[in-house]
Amino acid sequence: MSGTTHLPDTQEVLLDHLLVKLRHLSPGQEDSLIELLGEGLTNEELLQLLQSDQELGNAVQTLLSYQQNGSLTLGEAVFARVSRLDSELCAQLSGMLLEMPPLRLARLLQDEGRLREAVAAARAEYLRYTGASQVAAAAAGTTAPVPATREELAERLFAALHEQHPQLAGRLTGMLLELPEPELTELLHDRELLTLRTEQALRALGR
Repeated sequence: MSGTTHLPDTQEVLLDHLLVKLRHLSPGQEDSLIELLGEGLTNEELLQLLQSDQELGNAVQTLLSYQQNGSLTLGEAVFARVSRLDSELCAQLSGMLLEMPPLRLARLLQDEGRLREAVAAARAEYLRYTGASQVAAAAAGTTAPVPATREELAERLFAALHEQHPQLAGRLTGMLLELPEPELTELLHDRELLTLRTEQALRALGR
């Protein structure tokens, strides 16, 4: 045989079928919708959307509610809701939640109980991580970050990132908060460095 035949994987086939349905269901918006639906969902979840027009329609309406003019983007909505539940770590926790597939996250915002549980779980995970970091810093003879100061940096960093990347601001903030505190402070005073670190984070996200 000459040449190589491309055999599409299961997810690619499912997304192709979903795209056909979306063209009829929401013409003109199918490309952005398929990108959101294809981000992180399992084959089982995609198949469920394909098998139920009602399920797919509900998913489309849920996602479009964060794309219409005058409405909050998904990232903004997450930050706003998390800030009411945990004002101390809202930027960090929003960044963690924004790692979820967009559809799962949008559905999570519609369920206050599940959202509270997710925020509590994210906070516990974050505190475990920072607690381990502080122990390591103490063992190395360095100064651990001061949470209050770091929270102020997180809020200012989120505001700066939101100007250029409103939909990804929460996720980018969460990623950049992994940097040492002195560099975070420098980022807020050096626009070129902030742009460089943001571009690196975007590449890591495949953007």
